[in-house]
Amino acid sequence: MGVDGRSQGLISLICYLLLVRFFWNRIVNNPEHIKILGVCFWLADKFDFDVSGIRILFVAATIFAIGSPVVIYFILYLVKPSQY
Repeated sequence: MGVDGRSQGLISLICYLLLVRFFWNRIVNNPEHIKILGVCFWLADKFDFDVSGIRILFVAATIFAIGSPVVIYFILYLVKPSQY
């Protein structure tokens, strides 16, 4: 019994929204460095991209259930250097 694409997209969106809700105080209280775990900023800095574009890609991938963006995000969080 598998999960269809629409259900997987809904599950990914719920996980993303819970993640944003969990870190909301950190985002609001630190307006200079608006980030959740620093993954998008690290990727943007590493590959010289715009951080907004990286964030939009992660949100779009989550909404449209392209791969497993939430899992990939946490794996990248574990891999990234601590300075970000």
